Amino acid sequence: AHDFGDMMGVLNTEPCAREGLLYGLGAGIGAGVLGFFKRGRVLSAGNWGVAGFLVVAVAAKQLCHFQRAHEHAKLQTIIEEGMNKHKAAPAVAGFEPRPDSTAAPAAAAAEDKTAPASKTASK
Repeated sequence: AHDFGDMMGVLNTEPCAREGLLYGLGAGIGAGVLGFFKRGRVLSAGNWGVAGFLVVAVAAKQLCHFQRAHEHAKLQTIIEEGMNKHKAAPAVAGFEPRPDSTAAPAAAAAEDKTAPASKTASK
């Protein structure tokens, strides 16, 4: 049916699968060893190991999915706030648009050039 390579592909593509598997393996081994030391029977220790693996693997995967969803929502909020600020900001940073559009600056520059010449000519 499926080979080891297919399982490794799932671990690399499925979000949070690797974390759940690793935490589950650690918990299963720990629960199995503790169960063996407590009861002294291999079958009972195996049951504790499998139970520990299943509980912790599912819990770790669900916690990982919850954290990813929370981070995704947080990033969406930051992106939306940035887009709203970008819409309110002028097109070029540092330059504010003038209330009088294009004709006024040219007229003001022409008046500045003629003003000193008329003052010197009248003296």
